[in-house]
Parts: sequence; structure tokens; C-alpha cells
Amino acid sequence: MFRHAARRTGVLAGHLTQRSAVRWTSGVADNAAKYPHSDEVAVRWGDMDAYGHVNNSTYLVYLESSRVKLIDEIYAKAGLPTMSESGAPGSFSPIVGSITIKYIRPMSYPDTAVIGNNITEVTDTSLVINTKGVSKNTGQTCFVGNCKVVFIDYTTGKRVAMGNAFRNVLKGYEP
Repeated sequence: MFRHAARRTGVLAGHLTQRSAVRWTSGVADNAAKYPHSDEVAVRWGDMDAYGHVNNSTYLVYLESSRVKLIDEIYAKAGLPTMSESGAPGSFSPIVGSITIKYIRPMSYPDTAVIGNNITEVTDTSLVINTKGVSKNTGQTCFVGNCKVVFIDYTTGKRVAMGNAFRNVLKGYEP
């Protein structure tokens, strides 16, 4: 069973085959051009379900991890407190308004999800983060998703405008 999975994913004894390395290289170029923010999340053994692939709910955790890093990066570039520092009076914080994910191919351990993000549909109080997850082993897209993020003031519980400094930084994350 392991040899079958190794052939299927392009990995044998922990090394990329030449064929999968070529696909991976083109996947990186595609992600870098269309998804200005990238992140890597290692697939853990415990991420898999009884069918031997990453459980579908785990992909939402991968998206969350990458989304938090992206927003922290944007906050830092805009000179704002990061997510761990937010919640202070006058600060605004992101919450998930909606999230969708499309599963394209299964992933399994050992692998790494290379996650690319870009930002679209920016309004005064929200934005949409589009995500593409590529298997580092195969170079193939395994999932795509998007998340609408709404910014609120935790002291009032109401939506709040992002401000010009924040919005100017967002331009660097558009596709």
C-alpha cells in the first residue's frame, strides 16, 4: 500500500521524483504570480482520517493558519498592532463572515501544503481572501477556497472601516 501511495504522489523513499519536481516548480511560479502571499503547512500524521487522506475539516485549519499570518503581515506593514496585540481600544480585528472550500485532490502524510493567498472584493469594512493549496510532493492543486473577513471594533462589537494605511497595504496583495 505504501509503494502504491508513493507512486501516486510522486514520492519514493521521501524524495521527489523528477516528474513531480517539474510539476512543483511550475506550481510555485503560478502561485507566486497570482497569490502574492504564500505559506507552507506541514501535513501531520494526525491530520489524516480513516481513509488515509487529510480530513476535509483539517483544510479549514490550514486556511486559518495561513489567513492569520497574512493578516498579521498586513497589520505590520500598515503599522498596526498584530492579531495577538489587537483588541485594544480603538483597534479593529478581523472575524470570519463566511468561508468556502473546494476539494480537488486528496493530500496525505508526508506532504506539505503550499498555500497562496490574494485579496479581492475590498470594501470599507471587509475583504475576501482567495486561497489555493498545492501539494509540495506532486505540485498539483489540492484545494481552493475563499474567506470573507469583516473588521469589527471589539469594544463596540460593530463593523469598522479599515483606514487608509491598511487599505494601501492591501493593494500589494491583489492578484
